[in-house]
Amino acid sequence: MAVVAVTWLLAAPTPLPPDVGSRARNPAPTSSPFSWEGGSEVKIVRVYADAVRDDEFVEIANLGTDAVDIAGWTLTDLEASAAFPAGASIPAGGRVVATKNATAYAEDTLEGASFTYGSGEAPRMEGGALRLADAGDEVLLLSPTGDVLDAYVQSDAGYAGPGWTGPPARDLGRGEVAVRGSLGGATTDTDTAIDWDGVRDHRLGQSQFAFDAVLTALGLMYVPDVLQALKEQHRVLKPGGRAVAAVWGQRDRCGWAELFPIVESRIESEVCPMFFQMGTKDVLAQTFGMAGFSDVTLERLPTKLSFASAEEALGAAFLGGAVALAYAKFDEPTREAVHQDYLASIDAYRNGAGYDVPAEFVVALGWKR
Repeated sequence: MAVVAVTWLLAAPTPLPPDVGSRARNPAPTSSPFSWEGGSEVKIVRVYADAVRDDEFVEIANLGTDAVDIAGWTLTDLEASAAFPAGASIPAGGRVVATKNATAYAEDTLEGASFTYGSGEAPRMEGGALRLADAGDEVLLLSPTGDVLDAYVQSDAGYAGPGWTGPPARDLGRGEVAVRGSLGGATTDTDTAIDWDGVRDHRLGQSQFAFDAVLTALGLMYVPDVLQALKEQHRVLKPGGRAVAAVWGQRDRCGWAELFPIVESRIESEVCPMFFQMGTKDVLAQTFGMAGFSDVTLERLPTKLSFASAEEALGAAFLGGAVALAYAKFDEPTREAVHQDYLASIDAYRNGAGYDVPAEFVVALGWKR
């Protein structure tokens, strides 16, 4: 069965975290010393330090084939430490999320955290609350005797010791999540920044599922960064998946386009100034290519927008779409004036009591190879 993501308005960006198994509701941490059974198979796989809210988190994964008892294992930023409680374990292929605020984490990700080292509805870790620095910090996973099982070091953090070699991983922006990379399907583990410095950026709340197709119908015209939106679509697709996007065509092929200057003449700013950009020439296809899609095709579909009456044409123009917000703030005399101006702009397309207004759609298809 195909899994399809349908978007009307898609904003912002970045890639799927490595496939290290499903999250466990009551499990935990990482890897390195060999004195702790299963320790070499447990890794820190995601770190969210520069949080918009107070739901910073550390996620660890068991990459092995056996469950690992992590009771007494500790997460530390070298300023505070939080230990996993008695009974904590992480099953084979499972993950554990430890967060500062489990309630905020659930609200932002729609997933429950495994543990909290601060507040919220999740099993409480023992000890202090980590305070991951926005400008860079270290996160260490320790055994009950203090051995370093794994480490993540970012930006301005000065840690040098077991679990990490060389310079720190690159700095991340507000809301970005550090994600351990993979190579050939296997999670990388060089104990260096190479494990973390991928070419893509990850953000909190991005889907961790892969889709067969992404469909966007008349939504890209409203997106502030179309290229970033298409990159995000490319990210969530399975290999061999495709994305399809439809936008309005060139301005001079849409008989209703005078709607914009008519409304703009009554306000102090432009209304969707880039509305027709993606439909101009092959801009949409080029943007698909820049986002990483292959075998991109573009099709132009001329059409007519038929309205049985002036009232129907006015409703379609002003009660929804690009100018609806500005129109909603007009008083009645202003509304009457824009009605008259718009009907005059489409008068050439009158058909009896109604209108047949020419228009154009542009549809692009791209594949993830």
